Order: sequence, then structure tokens, then C-alpha cells
Amino acid sequence: MKLWIRTQGRERLLACENICILRRKAGENIKYAMRGIEGENEIFLGDYKTKEAAMEVLDEIQKHIAHCHGVYQMPEDNVHGEVTA
Repeated sequence: MKLWIRTQGRERLLACENICILRRKAGENIKYAMRGIEGENEIFLGDYKTKEAAMEVLDEIQKHIAHCHGVYQMPEDNVHGEVTA
């Protein structure tokens, strides 16, 4: 099943087959990037400062799939109680 997701930056609307969280180093910081798979391409969906924040978003996506609403908008990082630098 594909899920339509609009990226955190709002520039793209993608039909994702799979979604994952990747831990990555951003300068001196660690961030958690959410990636979607569209065909053979891995697409950036959003970036979060903590694994917990990324997991909350993944939980929201799971609930959204369960309710079959169609398009999910990736929220900004600070929506989950954190301030984006």
C-alpha cells in the first residue's frame, strides 16, 4: 500500500511505499531523518532532533494509515515540543 505524504518543507507530495527513521550526524549534532521509499528512490520527508520526536511522527503516520485518510503532512520539528535552531 502506498501512502501520500507531503514533505516537512511542503515542496513535494510523494506516494511512499515504506517509511523509516535514520540516525544521522549533522555537524556536531545528531538528527533523526524520516525517509520514504518511492519506487527505487529514497526521499527525505522530515528531520527531527530526537528519536522520540521522530517516533511520535511515525506513530501518527501509522494511525493515519489505520484510518485511511489519504495524505499526511509531515509536521515541523518544533511541533513536538522542541525548538528548531
